[in-house]
Amino acid sequence: PQNPPKTWEEVSKAAKQIKDKTGNMGFFMQEYADNWTQQALIESNGGQMLTKVDGKVKAGFDTPESAAAYQVVADMVKNGSGLHATNEEGFQAYLSGKLGMVCTTIGKRANFEKGAKFKVMASPFPAFGNKPTKIPAGGNFLMVFSKDADKQKAAIEFIKYLESPEALAKWSTGTGYLPPRKGVADDPKGFKKLADENPNIKMALQEMTKVTKWASFPGANGLQAEQLLIDARDIILSGKMSAQDALHQTAEKINKLL
Repeated sequence: PQNPPKTWEEVSKAAKQIKDKTGNMGFFMQEYADNWTQQALIESNGGQMLTKVDGKVKAGFDTPESAAAYQVVADMVKNGSGLHATNEEGFQAYLSGKLGMVCTTIGKRANFEKGAKFKVMASPFPAFGNKPTKIPAGGNFLMVFSKDADKQKAAIEFIKYLESPEALAKWSTGTGYLPPRKGVADDPKGFKKLADENPNIKMALQEMTKVTKWASFPGANGLQAEQLLIDARDIILSGKMSAQDALHQTAEKINKLL
């Protein structure tokens, strides 16, 4: 689309137009082995990933809002304007010009801009009408494991360098990610120049005001619980079950684990 859609209603219409006019797929939502996009989808429609009942954490996505949000993407897949595939297949379809829109991390920006033979344009994460958009923060960070005092000191100095404005500008240029420190985006020593020259980076920086915590299922069975929700994504998008039924059954299974 020449004017990137800003709501899920506009995304659905644009995806259908692409399919009808070109025969190509219109939309693909990334399908990594995590729930980053699913959380953004659900919580932007007023749903929530986790909730507390009597002090205990439980699945919070067994709601009409969550199901309605997920069903939007499922309906696109059902009518042929949306793609349900592996990330490799989806991203390659986009780069080859056989797919119009990809909903994915800004971390793919540099790769897309270098690999595409067309102009890559970023747009805001789609909203549900006038509801506030909520985008989970990414989970990348640096750690020091050594118990040796000298090695700890050396590692800290190296991390300070990696987190400097100059180094972060190089890191963002090569990966597409945004700087993980406040103030760096406006630093004239590095990132500000990069952002001023690239409208896709500017768009991503504007989304920072919508960032929320990435939900993490607690306890020893947390990863198993997350996998169940990932499996639900495949069940919903493959059309085996409605979003409402799949999320309800998944929430019951997760609550037993938690």
